[in-house]
Amino acid sequence: MSRVIAGLLFVFTAITVTAAASGEFDRISEMGVRELRVESSLLDVEVTGGSSAVVEGWGENIPDNVEVKFERRGSVLHVRVKQRFSLFTFSRAGKLFFRVPSGIDLDIRSASGSVDIRRMSAPSLVFESSSGRLTIEGVDGDINVKSSSGEMEMKTTSGSLRARTSSGGITGQDVWITGDSTFYSSSGRIDIDFDNA
Repeated sequence: MSRVIAGLLFVFTAITVTAAASGEFDRISEMGVRELRVESSLLDVEVTGGSSAVVEGWGENIPDNVEVKFERRGSVLHVRVKQRFSLFTFSRAGKLFFRVPSGIDLDIRSASGSVDIRRMSAPSLVFESSSGRLTIEGVDGDINVKSSSGEMEMKTTSGSLRARTSSGGITGQDVWITGDSTFYSSSGRIDIDFDNA
């Protein structure tokens, strides 16, 4: 095992997420989904790998001024969080949970909430957070991670890894690289233990 403390170049391609369905986000259960896209402005997001072929999603402690919409377009499931107009300000407390089968692509983006991805494998994994913490544990695949000011942590993760943060740090334990990988931080510390470097 070796430790690398460095900064490298990373290129990030934004993907626009569109959601048009309306209504309250109670609990969803969808089969045949090959890609899950989530755009959350202020809620935390947690995605965990499951053993079934069904994508399940639900929310907890969603503030009254927050609306969660979802839409199925073919094999792509879109979930989008929007804040309704309110004279009162609610602090971020809610969270979205997803349990997904292995092998589906993920595109998870959060403005201020944290993003946690655990125990799954997928061809394409894109995670972005403006100021929330990003945690990836037990994940395998082609992983792209970006954060403006939040911390980034990787545990028992393998694949082609590309991670970029402007002011937060990047830490990793038991990281196994199987393809071209880059790690970049403008002002934060990069401290990663590689199993195969």
